[in-house]
Amino acid sequence: MRALVIGPILCCLLAGPAVADEHARVAQGYRGGRPFTLSVVEINGRDVELSTARAFQAMQRAAAGKGITLRIRSGFRTQARQTELYRAWRRGAGHPAARPGYSNHQAGRALDLVLDPQAYAWLQAHARAHGFYRTVRSEPWHWEYLGASQGGAPERLARPSKPRQR
Repeated sequence: MRALVIGPILCCLLAGPAVADEHARVAQGYRGGRPFTLSVVEINGRDVELSTARAFQAMQRAAAGKGITLRIRSGFRTQARQTELYRAWRRGAGHPAARPGYSNHQAGRALDLVLDPQAYAWLQAHARAHGFYRTVRSEPWHWEYLGASQGGAPERLARPSKPRQR
């Protein structure tokens, strides 16, 4: 919330996202193995790309209005963090992880959420209206911000899980 002083009157502006652009910082993301620059902000201790953060917070407020709590376990990942997760997975620990430079977490659009059955059911019913889609069938916690649908679903949705080569 921002305050605007107009003469002796103090007005509170509630329009707009709760994530303030002035708190964004520049980070190096990756898409298809190629580096690019993006803006990230922090939401409850997790880094999230700015447009993904705005959409998530709108969705989070809508869920909270129905008594549902949505929390982020993992958002934007640096190259170093993705390398750690990938190496751990290759050693047999942790969940499958994309090669460094190829994770949608590094592109700024993927979030891993903390889910209980109620939150998952709410997401299944309402996430698309906020531009979020479940894109990895074997990972119910993994949601990606692909933008609000204009009458049709994006092409890349929860694809069948295939065993990944280690």
